[in-house]
Amino acid sequence: MAQHAGFDQGILGDGFIAVAQVTVPGWLGGSAFGKAVLRVQMKKARMRVTWNGRGFDLPVLKQRSLVYGLQAHAWHRTDPRYGYDYRYESRWHCDLMDVLCDNGASARLGLHEAAVAIGLPGKMEAASGSEVGAMLETGDHDRINRYCEGDVLNTYALYLRWAYLSSVMSARGHNASVRDLVDYLERERLKRPHLGEFLDAWQASSRPCPLYVEEPATEPGAQPPESHLRSEDVLP
Repeated sequence: MAQHAGFDQGILGDGFIAVAQVTVPGWLGGSAFGKAVLRVQMKKARMRVTWNGRGFDLPVLKQRSLVYGLQAHAWHRTDPRYGYDYRYESRWHCDLMDVLCDNGASARLGLHEAAVAIGLPGKMEAASGSEVGAMLETGDHDRINRYCEGDVLNTYALYLRWAYLSSVMSARGHNASVRDLVDYLERERLKRPHLGEFLDAWQASSRPCPLYVEEPATEPGAQPPESHLRSEDVLP
């Protein structure tokens, strides 16, 4: 079985991303809700950001879609030519593990290793996904939810840093996105203490640049929108 977790967000000027919520909506099993999640993921045309998504998450979604007889129209678009399945087009599907190792030219990093390197907490509920099976066997779904949400937070913050590195967003857009995430975690900490613990560990990091990047007075800013695929450009 697999579980889906992710962010709902909006993309504004300067590449700024506003977070609406961090969610773990349900198990991708035999339930009607699980099928509904699959329909959204495989039909809607949005940019996807994953960690090792090409090696695990997306094959799971494709295989489950085959089981349920779902069509993935947006995923297999032929116009424009290069879409989600094209490995070297990170504006459709950005598999951070793949882009950070230059598509296999250098050694691959683990999510925890990459996250801790820039000052993020990394994995807090378990050392790796290999421990999730034992959690499932004992029925500890709450811990699995926390584990998945931690992975989403690490992946999202890593994406913001990569987007700034690759000039998809400006320093101002990066920092505004991080501030928005920090505000979200603060708002949620009473209802979901693990999100507050994530934020506390992140803010306590001694790494050189854990949260915000320097905003030069004359920074070039994000590249023009036409240089990057916008969400509205890929809607049917």
